[in-house]
Amino acid sequence: MDTAVASSLCEVTIGMIKDTQSQISVEFPGHDSFATIMQPMTCGDPEKAKSIFGLSVSRLKPGGTLDQTSTRSDVV
Repeated sequence: MDTAVASSLCEVTIGMIKDTQSQISVEFPGHDSFATIMQPMTCGDPEKAKSIFGLSVSRLKPGGTLDQTSTRSDVV
């Protein structure tokens, strides 16, 4: 039973990825790979992108005040 659920979730996920790929192809004609899409965003300097694209996660207390923030991680 668990295999059937995992298989179904994989099919849904792959469908979502293909849909996103199609949308990106429309938005960025002629840019058919991740590298060609990232090129204009990073101005040709991937190391520069590391300082631009990052993520940290904050945890809030039940009252809505900040409890803890994780260290920043590079996305690229």
